[in-house]
Amino acid sequence: MKSSQSQEDLAKKIGISASNLREIEYGTGNPTVATLERIAEGLHVPTGALVSSNMNENEVYIRESIFSYLKFIQHMPPERQTLVVRMFEQLVLLLRGD
Repeated sequence: MKSSQSQEDLAKKIGISASNLREIEYGTGNPTVATLERIAEGLHVPTGALVSSNMNENEVYIRESIFSYLKFIQHMPPERQTLVVRMFEQLVLLLRGD
């Protein structure tokens, strides 16, 4: 977080309580993807940067791609979302060799 921005300021800016933001920061909260996206926007960092500090560039790229696709999928009609989830499940099974 920028040193000039307090945790309370960020929480207010992104529409969550400061205590909720603290829980997320300490790893005890369970934020939604939308909340993570708002935090990332408020901090001016990629969403993937919030998920793990131990990721290499390729892992960050993959994580960012997944978040981008999730955002796109969220705007689809429910029946298409279900289709995408089923396709993804089958792809994972195929890649795992099940």
